Order: sequence, then structure tokens, then C-alpha cells
Amino acid sequence: MTVSLFVERNAIAQAQVPCRLRCCGRWKAAGYQGEGEYCMSKSAQRLNRLFDKLERKIPPKAAGLLSRIRRPEARWIRIPLGILLVLGGIFSFLPVLGIWMLPLGLLLLAVDLIFLQSPVNFSILRGSRYWTTWQRKRRDRKNAPKS
Repeated sequence: MTVSLFVERNAIAQAQVPCRLRCCGRWKAAGYQGEGEYCMSKSAQRLNRLFDKLERKIPPKAAGLLSRIRRPEARWIRIPLGILLVLGGIFSFLPVLGIWMLPLGLLLLAVDLIFLQSPVNFSILRGSRYWTTWQRKRRDRKNAPKS
């Protein structure tokens, strides 16, 4: 009796079903109800990598604040903060407010609003590529021999 019950449980655990997210393409065990582990879309994974990269580049105190804001339970702080940052970015012509607020607000909103993830990812990646290209051109012009 116990052996057959063990075999039956293993057979159920070994059965694989497709993830609900069609873009993911992963398979997980049937009946999986795990906490904290879920299958993320490709854009959500890319957004997490961008946040991780940003956390490595900023000072430790700011990185700690950003990691706390990224937690799922901080949704009630993240959404209003993102909206305020976007509004501050729109009114960047006023003193104190700046254009830097706009991408940061969109980045925070993209954590919760799935339809923003892909455009924000694209914009951040495109902007970072443009920035590195501009820096390289500037460096090469500076180091070029003067004739």
C-alpha cells in the first residue's frame, strides 16, 4: 500500500504541464503550487536584470532602497511613487524637477504594469546603447592625434 502510494505521488510529480505564460515556453510539474517561485515572462526577466544592473551602479544606500521598493509587498508605495516621478519628469522645466524622473518613474511602473514592460525595456536598452556609443566616440575624439 505505501509503495503504491509513493509511486503514484512520484508519477503525479513527474507529470509536466506548460506554464500559463505562453511567451515563457517553460514546463513545470503538474500540481505545482510553490510560493515565491513563478514563471516570469521574458520582458519581466529582462526588467529584473536591468534593475539588478542599476542596483550595482548606484550607491549602496540607494541600492538598498531600490531593492526594498522592488519587493512585491511594496506595490502600494511603488505605484504612487512611479506616478509622481513621471509627473515630475513631465514638468522638468520647473526647478528641482528633472528629466531623470521620467525614466525612473516608468521603470518603477513597469514592475506592476505588464503592458509597460516591453516598451520600457526597449527604451532603456536603446538608451544605454546610445550612451555607450556616444561615450566611445567622445573618448576616441579626445584621444585622437591632433594634426
